[in-house]
Amino acid sequence: MDEVGGRTQGLADRMTDFAHRLGKFQGSMEAAAGRFTRIDKALAALTERTERLEAVVVERLDSVGGRIEAVESGVGAAVDGMNATVAGLSAGIGDVAAGVDEMSTTIAGMNADLTLAAGAVVPLADAVRSRPDREQIAETVSDAVTRAMEPARGDVARRLAALEETMLALAEVLLRPARGHAD
Repeated sequence: MDEVGGRTQGLADRMTDFAHRLGKFQGSMEAAAGRFTRIDKALAALTERTERLEAVVVERLDSVGGRIEAVESGVGAAVDGMNATVAGLSAGIGDVAAGVDEMSTTIAGMNADLTLAAGAVVPLADAVRSRPDREQIAETVSDAVTRAMEPARGDVARRLAALEETMLALAEVLLRPARGHAD
């Protein structure tokens, strides 16, 4: 019996030791559960902060996208405006070139007329110089030439003034700063 009592006592000691270790293990598990609870709370807070940050980032990206679209639209409008201005300038330059060509043709015609008139005047001038009343004839011819040339001179002056106005308007348009580039 002593032997059975010794074994029972050994078994009881082992059970006590096992119960003690089981108690320590339970304490460790409770401590770990507390740490896991804190980790869960920290993860929940981190998840919440991440979701708020994601919302802010998405909102700002949408805002940037809107701004980019506005800038693209503004640039497109500015390019369209510049294209229209260039087309207008091209038409204006064509008008000026046509005016210059017309003026050149008119001046060439006048030059031919003047050359023809000068050729006709030389014999008349010689005839007038040989006459005794040449002062009166010179005055009459001078008045006739002045009257004949006055319309042509007026026409040339009018056309030159119109050409000057066109060139000034064209220069003003070319030198005007571009609109719509405030973005």
